[in-house]
Amino acid sequence: MSIEGSNIINNNKSIIFQNVKISDIQSNGNVIKINGKYVDIQWNNVTITNSYSNGSYLKSDSENIHFQVNHFNFSNNINTNKLENGFFHFENSMVINIKNSGFYDNKSQSTGILYLDNIENINLVVDHSNFENNECVFNGGIIYFNNDKDIDIDNTTIKKVSIINSIFKMNKVKYFGGVFYLNINKTYDMTIKDNIFFNNYAGVAGGVAFLNI
Repeated sequence: MSIEGSNIINNNKSIIFQNVKISDIQSNGNVIKINGKYVDIQWNNVTITNSYSNGSYLKSDSENIHFQVNHFNFSNNINTNKLENGFFHFENSMVINIKNSGFYDNKSQSTGILYLDNIENINLVVDHSNFENNECVFNGGIIYFNNDKDIDIDNTTIKKVSIINSIFKMNKVKYFGGVFYLNINKTYDMTIKDNIFFNNYAGVAGGVAFLNI
């Protein structure tokens, strides 16, 4: 295991990594597991490589999570657990910003990079980021949207997704949704523009996207 960092801050609400390199992590479960009411995660100029886990790299059951990465490199990592979905697994209400980042050559025995479950509120932005040569056994090579919470009595929940100026290249899944898999039952404000999708593959259907709605 190797961790090199000039600034790592951890308090009861925020986890901030700046100018950090993490490599050769081995874990028998999730590498990072978070729960509670609210967590703010900010990773700026962070590289994570060559990690091996029997679970997600980061799993949050928090009621509210703000996950922001900028100039983030996540490459050559492995999740061997078929029952722990995604490298980054978030639930409930989430704000996710992925900018100027790259995800390369990662392999998962479950779903792909992001697994978003029991979604109450979501504001997801992916901008100027690359996803290349990632592979998973199940569905949703890059983003799996799963199961909206049915609690929007006053029609006040936020369901907003913006994916722009990004590259999705040579990602592969065994079954459905080489890049996106959507298992949702609510209306989303979704913008996908100025992206490149090249040679993504799904073994059954949906080389780029599969919608189960």
